[in-house]
This record gives sequence, C-alpha cells and structure tokens, in this order.
Amino acid sequence: MWKIKFLLILLCCAGCSGDYVPKPRAYMRIDLPEEKNHRLFDTLAYPYMFEIPSYATVVPEIQEGEKYWLDIKFTGQNSNVYLSYKDNRSLDSNISATLFYVEKHLARATGIEQISYSDFDNKVYGTVFYIKGRDVASTMQFYLTDSGRHFVRGAFYINTRPNNDSLSPVIDLIQDDIQHLIQTWRWRK
Repeated sequence: MWKIKFLLILLCCAGCSGDYVPKPRAYMRIDLPEEKNHRLFDTLAYPYMFEIPSYATVVPEIQEGEKYWLDIKFTGQNSNVYLSYKDNRSLDSNISATLFYVEKHLARATGIEQISYSDFDNKVYGTVFYIKGRDVASTMQFYLTDSGRHFVRGAFYINTRPNNDSLSPVIDLIQDDIQHLIQTWRWRK
C-alpha cells in the first residue's frame, strides 16, 4: 500500500514541475482559394443572373411573403452574402431601407465609403457601401436596381466575432467577388 502512495506522490511532484503558459486566443482558420474561376448563376426562376466564384454556393432563402432571396455561402471562408429582392414599386423606400441597415453599423464604424455604380447598357444601377472599422459586422453592403421593376439589396457578413484587422484577407477576397458579381449582374426582361 505504501508503494502505491509513494508512486502517486512521485507522479504528482513530477507533473507539477515547470511553469504553466496559457495558450493565446485563436482565430478561425482562413482558407483562401488558389485559383479564381467563375460560373454563371442563371436560373429561370429568378429575375436576375450573375457570376459567382466556383468556391461559393447559392442557397435559396425562404422568407414568408418574399421571393427571389438568396444566400451566397463561402464555406471555406465562413462567410455569406445575403441577397434580398424587392419589387421596385417604391425606389425611395427601398433605398431608405438599405440606408437604415447601413447606418446600423455607424456605432462601430470609423467611416463609410459610398461608390455609385452604373451600367447603362444593361440597366443596372446602384451604390456600394464600404463600411470601415475594426469591429464592424458587415464591411460591405450594396443595392442594385433597374430604376423600374427590380431592386436587390446585398450584405456581406463573416460568421465570426468581428476583428477585421485579422480577417482582412477574407474581407478583401469576398469584396473582390462581390465587385465581380455586381459587374456581371443582369436583369431578366
């Protein structure tokens, strides 16, 4: 019996030597694609089409009373772009609603850069909002319209606690993808 007690005391003493060093807080793993290939999202059920990168997936978002909403999921980057479509019965109220959602980020934003977009040949007009700041939940939002029938609002979110200094490689990658989406956006007649 005394041998067992001696072994336990010896193990406790041997296991307690050395200083304990806590592990630093870790961030999500960032997987960036090596190659960018785009494919066309062109489904006749939707009143629009656009190109997305091959590493993204499009998932229809079912909302009561709403049609043509989509989530673009960037699984390897733990990110989403949410697209909400509205019939453009009231352009002013749709733009006001978009500005309301952008302004919700002002509490943490250090600035908002607003860039207008116009593609006269394809009747695609809109505004892109780059929301600056370390702790901003959504760093990019936008709306597109044909000034007649269609209106879509987009918002980019990373599904983790915002620390945009550390997440800047993902933010830059997805913002480039959103810019490509906007440039290839087409409305169905």
